[in-house]
This record gives sequence, structure tokens and C-alpha cells, in this order.
Amino acid sequence: MPESIAKKYLMEKIAAISCLSNSHPKCSLSVLTLIYCGMDQFAWLNTHEKKHGLPEFKTWVEKYLLIEPGLDCTAEELWAARNGVVHMGTSESVNTRNGVTKLGYSYGPEKAKSHIDGHKIISIDLLMQAFCVASMNFIADLESDISKREVAETKIKQVLIVQ
Repeated sequence: MPESIAKKYLMEKIAAISCLSNSHPKCSLSVLTLIYCGMDQFAWLNTHEKKHGLPEFKTWVEKYLLIEPGLDCTAEELWAARNGVVHMGTSESVNTRNGVTKLGYSYGPEKAKSHIDGHKIISIDLLMQAFCVASMNFIADLESDISKREVAETKIKQVLIVQ
């Protein structure tokens, strides 16, 4: 059976994140940006809605990403972090100004403190691993549910380039 458009699209996202992380381990902001954009796009592919936001993001993150052990954060904190990182390259967003805990990041094998200067610290490596596992589980769901796959593939065809 030929590989689905959805699987090719999702695997390309995972490969880009992995390639950047492996080739340029200090490009942490760019890796984070790709991870958060991937979460956001996969949440959009997971809904029938043409537009999506926090509810759809939380649904995808809670169903696929936060089932992995080790990430000490909530879907709402990830949404706030996504807004800050993707839009401004910072840990602050309108959500954090309204009380959601800011996320900070560590990278590399050493264990970081859990909180620094009002930020909850999570590992970029762990977030990336959890995202890859979540993405593979999402792909498996798409492959086993034809209606979900059709929704995702219809949306993927709206993307600028699909080969």
C-alpha cells in the first residue's frame, strides 16, 4: 500500500526537527519553533474545523504528547509557550501575562533545575522525543481511521508544497 500524503507530511516535519537538532544542537530556539509549529499544525489536522485554537491544540497535546512521562507541564502552558516562542521568540505571551506559568528550557544531557526565575524548566530533548512519539501515534491513528485521514489529507493539500 502506498504511503499516505498525511504520513509523508508528518514524517517530513519530524525529520526536519531531528535533522536540525542533530546537526546544530545549539539552535534550540529554532528547534522549539519547529516543535511548536508541528504541534499546532497537527492539532489543525486533527479537527474538522477550518480554523483552530487553544481547544484543538489542548485536545491534540493531551491525547498524544502529554501521555509520555517526564514532561512536567500542561497543555495550556505549552500553548502559552508556543505563542511566545513562535510569535516573539520569548517565554512571554498574553497567556503568561494572564497567569499561565512561563516555560523555560534546558538542552543537553545534564539535569536542569525544575524552576528558574518564575519559569518552569523543561528539557528540549525530552520535548522533542515526546513530540516524535506523539506524532507517530497520531500517524497510527490517521492510518487506522479513514475519516480522520481524509480530513487531514484534505487540509494537507492546502499546504503550499506537497510532493
